Amino acid sequence: MAEEGQVYGCHTVDAWKEQFQKGVESKKLVVVDFTASWCGPCRLIAPIFAEMAKKMPHVLFLKVDVDELQSVATEHSVEAMPTFLLLKDGQIVDKVVGADKEHCCLTVYLVLREKNKPAPMLDALESIWLVSFPWISDTLVCEELSYLQI
Repeated sequence: MAEEGQVYGCHTVDAWKEQFQKGVESKKLVVVDFTASWCGPCRLIAPIFAEMAKKMPHVLFLKVDVDELQSVATEHSVEAMPTFLLLKDGQIVDKVVGADKEHCCLTVYLVLREKNKPAPMLDALESIWLVSFPWISDTLVCEELSYLQI
């Protein structure tokens, strides 16, 4: 499996299937960055994605180049880059299209937070607060994830 705290690049269909299966078996949240070498926004968000992987070692971060693995991109209906898929137990739980750092970080946080809260839904005030103050959310995400050991 990809090392904790790092982004694993899937360059073959077999590597993709192996990492996908390991994500399912480990019960981890899997965040997949569908990218392309020619995509400017993809290059801009790549270091942020790598930093998220470092800050969230209990999440599996994968990178798929859509030109290398067209079949995987097509299978997951990727039409624009970058596209981030959040998968849990092999199922898509959320999708972020575009290189919006705050949106991507917040989406990962909310999916993880919901998974670890005893209540079936996030507290409405917490959700509003996080969306209203996205510049704080990145720091909050890291502290919360460390605390929850997600």
